[in-house]
Amino acid sequence: MFCVSQGITPLRCRLIQALENGTAESSGLDSLFDEQTGHLDDKDAEFLRHWNNLLDKEEEDVFRFRNELWTMLSLDREKLGRCFGNLVIDPTETSVDKDGEKINRFRYRFIRAQTTTPFRHSFLNSQISIGDPIVVSDELGHFALANGFVTDLQPNMLYVNVDRRLHGARTRLPGFDISNNQTFTGIAEIMEDGVPRISSQLGTQINTTITYRIDKDEFKSGMAMARNNIIQLLTRTGDRKRRELVVRGREPMFKSPDVGTQYSFQEQRDSLNIDQRKAVEKVLTAEDYALVLGMPGTGKTTTVAHIIRALVGKGKSVLLTSYTHTAVDNILLKLKSDGIKMLRLGSIAKVYCLAIHLTLGPS
Repeated sequence: MFCVSQGITPLRCRLIQALENGTAESSGLDSLFDEQTGHLDDKDAEFLRHWNNLLDKEEEDVFRFRNELWTMLSLDREKLGRCFGNLVIDPTETSVDKDGEKINRFRYRFIRAQTTTPFRHSFLNSQISIGDPIVVSDELGHFALANGFVTDLQPNMLYVNVDRRLHGARTRLPGFDISNNQTFTGIAEIMEDGVPRISSQLGTQINTTITYRIDKDEFKSGMAMARNNIIQLLTRTGDRKRRELVVRGREPMFKSPDVGTQYSFQEQRDSLNIDQRKAVEKVLTAEDYALVLGMPGTGKTTTVAHIIRALVGKGKSVLLTSYTHTAVDNILLKLKSDGIKMLRLGSIAKVYCLAIHLTLGPS
């Protein structure tokens, strides 16, 4: 079922069927079945079933956020950082790429309506970021007029690329009768003082008084990538080493400690306790990966900072990521006096100001 809803290709969908005790005959792939699944075994199938079940459970919680789109006003949802409301289209900044992919063919720039409430804040102060999938609705209650992605975000405007044209909402014509005469104005028949407002770029009429809301589509941004990443581990062309480590649980390998595991910053190294030193040296000898486990307050952040010093001291580059911006910033602040060149990526509104100063320098 999730193959269709999450946009996984039919071949990968068949791969999932195969791992759910399917056969060449039941899958409909015949000889292609063995070609695509012959490298997998029961342990691979169990891994997929286990993580698919966990993702199903997580999706149940994600559905709660999707329900908010239908049950919460844009102002209330915007206070949670999951929506931009009271928006109007700038008709001078619209375009259509007739040869582009359907999902992002139509480009619009949105700005706040002049009647915006005092609460409405900068577009940068939100959980919505560039690249996030979104749903466009209007403030009259017409939901999901279009789906797409945020392509640019500035304090007072944002750009989206969506799969459908955005026009005014349908309105009933004089003489409308619910049983015998259900007549509406077409969604492109928007008039201003009796004159249609036309966008020459889109070749259709745009109502600049209709207000819209743009909601983050948590469901689409949440599980699709996670499911696809799991499938990538199991395809024939997937990374065999990662499949051995992640799916089949092969233990990581480590080199024997030698002089090469020592590093500069001796003074900082002496400030570590014995467990922290072992953690740093374990990372330096890892051929696959190393995991450092510690309860809150045991010095993991300090240890990670020393690991970065050690790797940079050996001439390596380091990618530092975390579930939160704060965690990244806390580590960067510990490295502020080491002269290490850094590139900090993230929404400006979510990055600690000192980290910005240290990374980019004073303005």
